[in-house]
Amino acid sequence: MDRVPLGSASIKLTTIHLSPKIGGKGEAIPVKAHCLLLIVPGLACLGVLAAGGNLARFLLVLCVYGPFLWITVTVHELGHAWAASRCGAAPQELLLWPLGGLLSVAVDGQTPRERFLIAVSGPLTHIPMTLLWVFLAWAFSGFHDEGELAEGWYQRKVAEKYGWDWFEELALTMYHMNILMALFNSIVPCWPLDGAVMAVSIGLMCGKPQDKVAAYCIYASAFFGLVIFGYGLYELITGRGGAMWVFMGAWIAQQTYLLFKERKEGRIDAHPLFATPAPRAARPTAGV
Repeated sequence: MDRVPLGSASIKLTTIHLSPKIGGKGEAIPVKAHCLLLIVPGLACLGVLAAGGNLARFLLVLCVYGPFLWITVTVHELGHAWAASRCGAAPQELLLWPLGGLLSVAVDGQTPRERFLIAVSGPLTHIPMTLLWVFLAWAFSGFHDEGELAEGWYQRKVAEKYGWDWFEELALTMYHMNILMALFNSIVPCWPLDGAVMAVSIGLMCGKPQDKVAAYCIYASAFFGLVIFGYGLYELITGRGGAMWVFMGAWIAQQTYLLFKERKEGRIDAHPLFATPAPRAARPTAGV
């Protein structure tokens, strides 16, 4: 995602190392936060206040669209980074910004199959995260429901006093968010979402002409980008938020235009989606 020059307006948070113990090569990945990162939780919390929500609701929205969303996005991008490392590409930087995460990767002759594996590895991280939140929702529900768990560990009045249902709602919200993020990223074929990378990679692996695959990607991105933008406008007009969907649709439109421009100018080979794999240097093998 090096085509979105947002890193200059960011601050470094930490550095994550891909340890060889988990299949990495010891790469150090700086994690940065864009200066506008707080827009998402800020708008979400303003929506709660505008709707007259209580403190519990305010804190729930703040946690979901703040730290828990950032952690989820980071894990998603680390899935891409791990797969990139395994496929011979070098993950360089992870940027958290209002619309999610952007992982910069220095490609080194990756084939369409390897690009597919790198793209699908992000959405796949939501499977264990979803299972974790399902387990937590089940565990927290036992603290306030009538039953053996509530009777054995906490009396019902104690559970209500400390609000275990708030934690259950948090877990259920994160469970639904992980499912939505996995489906949105893998099914919607809009560049620069993972779904577009997977769809283009499949087309190229099936032997389809590069120019035709690029055209289909542009049409799909334009259509779904318009749908997302329109949905955001509808949400705004009806007073139910939607600002992030508007920004998402506008960003997809901008990225789609760049793809269209490069195809029109005959420079589609220079685009990350269609860059022709360069031959890799032969690796030395042990003598017999």
